[in-house]
Amino acid sequence: GDGWSANNCNTVHTYATTGSFTVRLTTTDTLSVSASASLSISVTVAPTVNFTSSPATPSTGQSVTFTATTSGGAGPFTFSWNYGDGSPDDNGSLAAHTYVAPGSFMVSLTTRDANGASMVTTLFVSVAENRPPVFSNQIGFQALSVGQSLTFTVGASDPEGGSVSIVAHNLPTGASFDPITGEFAWTPSSDETGNYSITFTAMDAGTPPMEASQTIIIQVRPGPGQICLTCYRTLGLPLDDGVVASLGFLGLISALVATVYVGMRSRG
Repeated sequence: GDGWSANNCNTVHTYATTGSFTVRLTTTDTLSVSASASLSISVTVAPTVNFTSSPATPSTGQSVTFTATTSGGAGPFTFSWNYGDGSPDDNGSLAAHTYVAPGSFMVSLTTRDANGASMVTTLFVSVAENRPPVFSNQIGFQALSVGQSLTFTVGASDPEGGSVSIVAHNLPTGASFDPITGEFAWTPSSDETGNYSITFTAMDAGTPPMEASQTIIIQVRPGPGQICLTCYRTLGLPLDDGVVASLGFLGLISALVATVYVGMRSRG
């Protein structure tokens, strides 16, 4: 039907253009008796398919989205995804997959149109090992006196560029921590002297998530007039109104002596 002919019983032909063509077969026997048959065929453009992956360089445990685009061919189309890691195939023009091991994987997409024409497209995806978050600062040991305010910011980032959430464990009474800004704030009261251990945990969005932690010690020291009372509490000694009054008086004397001493030093 396109000007090409053949004299074989079985033949293969490739059409150079699209359109409708009538194929005619004429058969002649040894007695020169002929018979003819015809068949109409429709030639369409084979589908052209491309696809992308996002993110381009994922890490283990991170969901990868694959998006296919088609041109040519006759819809509707069917899609079959092979992720190259032995997992079951997926269908649809939009697919998502999570790799559990690092490495380079060949992803193949087989696309078939309504006329049965098919095309296979491939793309290599490099998957990196998911690493735990990294703290941007180390808070370390902190010391303050009763009534003073302590503030600092805890920050962390994901080496793979993903999101990170931070939580605080064992916060003292009255202390606050904002998981969005990472800001910690606390003003200890007079009955909160001692050492406090607080742990901050940073967690990424992987599956399973990776995490990192840092633990800090906050030492709350007594203010003027609390020194002896704190000693009694630390040693577990019995306290009554008379002892408390005596210790309070001694603490006041200690504060006055310290003030006089500082004043004398300032005068030379």
